[in-house]
Amino acid sequence: MSSIKRYASLIRAGKSPKFPLQPFLKRLSLTFNNTSSVTKSGPLVSVLNPTLSNTIRAASYLKHAARLGSKSHSKAAVNICLFTSTDDPVVTLADIHLLFTLRSSNLSTHKNQVSFPGGKLDKNDYPSSPPSSSPSSSPSSSLLSALKSACLRETSEELGPGLPPQKPWSSLPVIGYCDWVPAITPVAVYPVVTYGGFINVEEGRGAFNKTKCEGEVKEVFFSSIENIVGGYSRRVREKNRVPIKMPQFNVEECEVEIWGLTGIILEGFLDRILLKNLEEIEEAPK
Repeated sequence: MSSIKRYASLIRAGKSPKFPLQPFLKRLSLTFNNTSSVTKSGPLVSVLNPTLSNTIRAASYLKHAARLGSKSHSKAAVNICLFTSTDDPVVTLADIHLLFTLRSSNLSTHKNQVSFPGGKLDKNDYPSSPPSSSPSSSPSSSLLSALKSACLRETSEELGPGLPPQKPWSSLPVIGYCDWVPAITPVAVYPVVTYGGFINVEEGRGAFNKTKCEGEVKEVFFSSIENIVGGYSRRVREKNRVPIKMPQFNVEECEVEIWGLTGIILEGFLDRILLKNLEEIEEAPK
C-alpha cells in the first residue's frame, strides 16, 4: 500500500497523526536536497512507478521522454509552495497547505486545469552561461540557481509581487528540488519545493486573487495536505489514444479535479514526504 493510501486510512479513522513542524521541515529538506538526482532519474522515479500500468505504455512514454534528451528541449520550473495555517509548533496534515492555481481559459495549453505556479526557464534566469541542455547531465549550481529564479519569477508574474504582508517572492526559502518530470509538450519540468511560513488561508486566498494575472490565472486557492490525501484516487484516462491509469485528486476548495502533469508531480511528492513522516511516527517511542 502506498504511503498516500496509508495516510488516507489514518485520516478516515480519525487518527491523523500530530508531529513537530520543524523536524518535518528538516526531513523535507533532507528528502529533496539530493541534487544529484535532479537531472538523472525523473521519468523512472516520478512517472513510471506507479503511474504507467504496463510495459507497453511505459515504452510509449519513455519514447516520448527520450526526446527530452535532445538539445531542442525546454526546461520549466514549478513551485510546490507549502504554508502552515497555525503558529503551533506541533501540527497535523490539516495545518499544512499547498498553493495551487486554476489556469485561465484564455491559455493555449492546459486551459482550465489546476497547476502549481511556474513556467519555462529563460536565459536571464541563469547566473552565467546555461549548462548542458540534456536532463541526463550532472546538476550544476548554475542550473539549480536558474530553477529557483524561474520558479519564483513565474510565481510573481502569476500571483503578484509577493506574500502578504509585503514579502517578495524572491525571499521565499527553497527547501529542495524534485526529480524532473517530462511533460507532453515536450518540456522537462522541475518541481521546486519552497516554504512560505504561516498564512491565514482565507486572507491569503483573497489577497492572491486580487493581485493575480487575469490572463494566466482564473483562480488561486490553498488545500491542506489532509484534504488532498483524502481526495486521492487513480483512474484511467486516455492520452493520445493510449489509456493510462493516472493519479487524480478531488479537493473541496476547487470544483476542478487535479490530474495530468500536476497530479503526477503531486503524487510523487506526497508519496515521498508521507513515507518519511510515517517512518518517523512509527519509529517514535510509544
